[in-house]
Amino acid sequence: MVPSFSITPSEILHDEVNCRVKETLGKDYCHIDIDRLTLEEDLREGVSRVSFKLKLGKEVKEIAGTGMGVVDALFSSIMKEVEKEYV
Repeated sequence: MVPSFSITPSEILHDEVNCRVKETLGKDYCHIDIDRLTLEEDLREGVSRVSFKLKLGKEVKEIAGTGMGVVDALFSSIMKEVEKEYV
């Protein structure tokens, strides 16, 4: 017997929030996705280096950056890339 998969409460909440965001932004809504992520950790220096493809709607950008951990590296490199277009 194959176990059935169920949706978690946090997945339901995520879908509800996403629907509200799409309704609010309308045509200004832009789907963001990260593809082909490469992570390099320098444990001595405590620095994470990332390179990845960022998909903003139909546009694809190749991005590289550093940070204090993978989340910081991703966030700061994305913010640096899009800050001119998205104030």
